[in-house]
Amino acid sequence: MTPNFEQEQQSSFREKIQGGLELAQRYGQKAAETIRQLPAEMLSRIRLLRQKAEEGHGEEVLAEMQTVEGITGVKKDVLLEEEIPQKDRLLTEVESIVTETNDVKRRAEVDRFVERRLEELTESSQPTSLSLVDESVYKGFIHPETKIRRSLFVDAVRVDDPELYKVFLESLRQFKEDPTWKGKSISEITQYALTRTLGEYFGNDCSNKDTELRNRKFYAEHIDEESGDISISEFRGKNRGGCVEKAAVAQNLLTFMGYDSELVMSSNNRLNSPDVNDDNGHAYNIISSDKGHLIYDPTNPVIVRDTEDLLYTYLPSIYPISEVQHQNLVRGEQVEVSHNDLTWDGNAYQKQESKKRIYGGPK
Repeated sequence: MTPNFEQEQQSSFREKIQGGLELAQRYGQKAAETIRQLPAEMLSRIRLLRQKAEEGHGEEVLAEMQTVEGITGVKKDVLLEEEIPQKDRLLTEVESIVTETNDVKRRAEVDRFVERRLEELTESSQPTSLSLVDESVYKGFIHPETKIRRSLFVDAVRVDDPELYKVFLESLRQFKEDPTWKGKSISEITQYALTRTLGEYFGNDCSNKDTELRNRKFYAEHIDEESGDISISEFRGKNRGGCVEKAAVAQNLLTFMGYDSELVMSSNNRLNSPDVNDDNGHAYNIISSDKGHLIYDPTNPVIVRDTEDLLYTYLPSIYPISEVQHQNLVRGEQVEVSHNDLTWDGNAYQKQESKKRIYGGPK
């Protein structure tokens, strides 16, 4: 059955992609680059039509594709065959899964998607060793057998729990069902869902002295070579996840969603006392795209308080950096950013006094 698109929807879609089409024609780019410009709603429709085509619903697909061709200006055979960029494809697929209203069907789709995606990522990665002491910038998915150490004297942790990806998808679903976020795309929601997922999975939204004490006590019991590696699941709900564990999990969740992410483990940071020459070890992430680079600190989110100074919520700590700053970090230099906690006045967020944070790359 041909979808009944309203005239204003057609105009909206045309306006959104017109610039991309003109650019593609001007520089002779491939159809894939044109498809990249399409809005999420259209990518989702194209994906569903491809599925129908594979299932043999030829006449129905042909009728719908003629409508889509008229809206997008892209030939229907190209829409059916041209490759959609991986991240766009993944985000579109995730949106389709988390917005499924049948709970039984959605859970089954989540299980299949997580199993398939983890198999792809595991096969394309190799086990290695990462340590806050050795310092490094690690790009891509962390293999479940990779050994991650906070210190060379304690047992290694492995990011090997498939359940954390399901927790993440459930968080995305909750955001999509929230009236405040319902109209937002998965891409717009991801950083907020990621911060919520880390807080829920580890049992602490923001690291504090108690978290650090629990973390140290836990590792003090895991210094025997015979005790073996530690599964990340042993941190679940225990309020003992520190920067190493959280940044490693964030790295895999971002890569799971198709984002270009780097895990930075460095002793070259000054977060609490940036004006004092007292560098400390820290782990965080850098997210990169054609729009630029972002430092993401999963351990130290933005703290939001109400007008009575009571905790209201946490928001992701995201700091845009330039290409030069990104290269400086990779080379082991430092980058200064401005951090603002917030106050919720009942209507809007108000910035509190700016504080400096200094992030460093591996020395």
